[in-house]
Amino acid sequence: MDGSWTSKIIFEKYLVEKLLGTGSFGAIYQVKDLNSNLTYALKVEMNTLGDQQSDFGKKTSFLMNEKGIMEILASETCFPHVIDFYQTSAYTAVVMTLFGSSLQNCFNLCNQRFTLSTVKQIALRLIDIFEVFHDYNFIHRDIKPLNFVIGCEEDSVTDIFLIDFGLSMSYRCKQRGF
Repeated sequence: MDGSWTSKIIFEKYLVEKLLGTGSFGAIYQVKDLNSNLTYALKVEMNTLGDQQSDFGKKTSFLMNEKGIMEILASETCFPHVIDFYQTSAYTAVVMTLFGSSLQNCFNLCNQRFTLSTVKQIALRLIDIFEVFHDYNFIHRDIKPLNFVIGCEEDSVTDIFLIDFGLSMSYRCKQRGF
């Protein structure tokens, strides 16, 4: 997947402004809602990718799994929220909350040095995030600095959020009693 969607209007509603990144399972773009002028993230996964076992059905794409988890976490503030969803025979796409830089990028911008105070603040926030995530009986399975991001709105630039739930799964099985 590449930047070929850039500058295109998709779903008759969103202008694709730029490619933010690519990964093993797809690409993520910055999009602008043409009606509200709000900016979001658009994650796209081609449907030719392999399926995985999911808690939300038989077999599902990684992005469908991620969407299901985001919908369950919708009342929480430390995770992205689903804004819109599209599925065609060629791809699956989720429009979601747009965040700022990853902790990895912030660390690199600080010459790979955080102060002790910063490390403590990050650690306390991450513990809170993990506690909320685990309260919903999920494990993330892809914890890395790139999957923690800061807010991009004025009131959330000092807050941290957990993203990318494509590999996440439930760790409790009601049928087996654990």
